[in-house]
Amino acid sequence: MNDIVIGGLQDNGTYYTNSANPLTPWVHSFDGDGSYCQISDGGANYYFSKQQGKMAKTTVDANGAVTGYMRIDPIGAEGYQFINPYLLDPNNNNIMYLAAGKFIWRNDDLSGIALSNQWDSISTNWLKFSDSMSVSTESVSALAISKTPANRLYYGTDEGTVYRVDNANVGSPTRVDITGSTFPANGFTSCIAVNPDNADQVLVVFSNYSVYSLFYSTDGGTTWARVAGNLEQNANGTGNGPSLRWASILPVSDGTVYLVGTSTGLYSTDTLINNASVWTQQGPNSIGSAVVDMIDTRTQDGLVAVATHGSGLFSTHITSINDLNTGVQQNSIAVSLNIYPNPASDILNLKLPADLDKKNVQLTLSDEIGRIVLKKQFMVNDASIQISVQNLSQGMYYLNLIADRKSISAAFVKD
Repeated sequence: MNDIVIGGLQDNGTYYTNSANPLTPWVHSFDGDGSYCQISDGGANYYFSKQQGKMAKTTVDANGAVTGYMRIDPIGAEGYQFINPYLLDPNNNNIMYLAAGKFIWRNDDLSGIALSNQWDSISTNWLKFSDSMSVSTESVSALAISKTPANRLYYGTDEGTVYRVDNANVGSPTRVDITGSTFPANGFTSCIAVNPDNADQVLVVFSNYSVYSLFYSTDGGTTWARVAGNLEQNANGTGNGPSLRWASILPVSDGTVYLVGTSTGLYSTDTLINNASVWTQQGPNSIGSAVVDMIDTRTQDGLVAVATHGSGLFSTHITSINDLNTGVQQNSIAVSLNIYPNPASDILNLKLPADLDKKNVQLTLSDEIGRIVLKKQFMVNDASIQISVQNLSQGMYYLNLIADRKSISAAFVKD
């Protein structure tokens, strides 16, 4: 059986395909400005939406034609984004979370909504969270819900604030502000991605140009690290780096794949090392430099679907790190680079792989908030480099070396 893919095409409605043949025409399933869409487990129901938060629960036949529908956006909700986010709980597809201006709404039982072919907002099983934004002009722009452990909701706003809600599936829960101290002021939160195997691991994307765009937490938002790496022209986010739009975290058989959609294509890495992270373009001969607006992944079989702005939709399967287009080779710190002493106070010694001896190496050294404190070219002798760290302030630093199409990253502490 082929995969079923649906996608909102803004001005052109929402389309459906169940064919792997790129020449097979897609079926027009829903009208309006095609927006976010969801398929419940097993395809029992399809959820379509269009401009200003209007949503429908539907059934479709094997050809993608709607056979029954019911409008389901809640009575009284307002302040929607033009293309407004909502999502189904991955552990219970009968629970839906909806962004609506300053508020989050939750539907506790979508199965209780009959398809009576009506086009009016409803109140059935909807609950409005009591917490609202503290800034009157702020509205929710991105949502993510955890799988393991369940029921942790993350959401971000169009002014750069990010919140976490535990036990989001019951009552009217209280949010916690987890906005990072180095998040861009008034950044537009375009995506939040949660590792389906570990809800503490979260990526937050800001789509503005000339701001630092990508942050990562391993502790559920208590602390954040900058991980855009080589996607930024400058370590503080200024310059001509691409606008980031979306992110996804995909556990695979031999590690974890991180994907980001940008204004210049799709990029990936299997290792996040703060501002020394190295991202490599994927699908250079298919997706190329098209604007990637959205990515969806399925852990069961590694399906990756990539939606672009006006250049089509692409899919592949990634089940191993080896499935990635490596471009510049990214190596494991433990194998590739020996740093000593660590912590260091005066001289830091770097022992490199033997095949880099007598090669030119570009070294970049960044502090823990992403500022470049050293950028220099070295000729490697005896597969080693020494750098002076005597004048650095105490703290954590991140090294990135590029030589012979290899990128090597590591961290050390200056004491």
